[in-house]
Amino acid sequence: MIIKKVILILNILFFVAMSLYSQEEMSFYDNDFPPNLITIYKDKIVISNEDVPGFKSKEYPRELFYLDDNGFYHLGINGDFIVIIENNSVSEFIYSPEKQVQVTDSTYNDWINWYKKTIEENNAYYKVSRFNTVYTASSELKEGATLYSAKNLGTLFLPPDSREDIRMWNPGHKPWVEGVAGYGENEFIKISTSKEFNELDVLNGYVAIERLDLYKKNSRVKDIEIIDSDNNIKYSFTLADEVRFQNLKMSQGTKNVKLVIKSVYKGDKWDDTCITSIIPKLVY
Repeated sequence: MIIKKVILILNILFFVAMSLYSQEEMSFYDNDFPPNLITIYKDKIVISNEDVPGFKSKEYPRELFYLDDNGFYHLGINGDFIVIIENNSVSEFIYSPEKQVQVTDSTYNDWINWYKKTIEENNAYYKVSRFNTVYTASSELKEGATLYSAKNLGTLFLPPDSREDIRMWNPGHKPWVEGVAGYGENEFIKISTSKEFNELDVLNGYVAIERLDLYKKNSRVKDIEIIDSDNNIKYSFTLADEVRFQNLKMSQGTKNVKLVIKSVYKGDKWDDTCITSIIPKLVY
């Protein structure tokens, strides 16, 4: 019996390691300007920057990039940062939870509150407003005064704050959460746009930089079906249980899709199933 338990534990560790190390040759950018390119190999991390004359590439041990128990990627260079990876290849999002929580300057807080209010009043969130995305859902969870609305799926990023098209993480963003008893299987989200798209970037689960534990405590989508209403096509996808953007590609452009939850990763504490963001990408 003990031997079987040891074998089971070793198998689990093996699959976790394989999942993490399958991410070799992943590249993303940090928030410096011009940004440094960070490339993850199986045995090392390389930081380079072709835009800076005389920049010497730096190498670090691969172990400094790791996946924690909460499902978040960390980069342990110059402090420990949370890395939100987009499309498993390129990302602009590296966050330090400590810095996110410890911003107390009143001038900055006044500005960010004004900025958010202006964006909310004009429905001018990053990318989504460019093609008038409308989100609806079969159900939405309401807890007290907080509504975990389908509209939240398009409000993760505030709009560009410069000509460089820099995205800003939206402080206080809430995910969409289904509002039925159980784990929300067969609940759905509908997305309609004014221009065609053929890809969706999905950030699964409850992602809160200041509360990393909420990702695993709540349920996340595992298997999802996308129904393209315009072309009468169905697609099936399995999402990885990791905090990163996952790109779901469709064979044709469309303006109307329905995303149906088929199965979930069960939460450690709650059965509520959450999705933080779904961003349609235009067909070029």
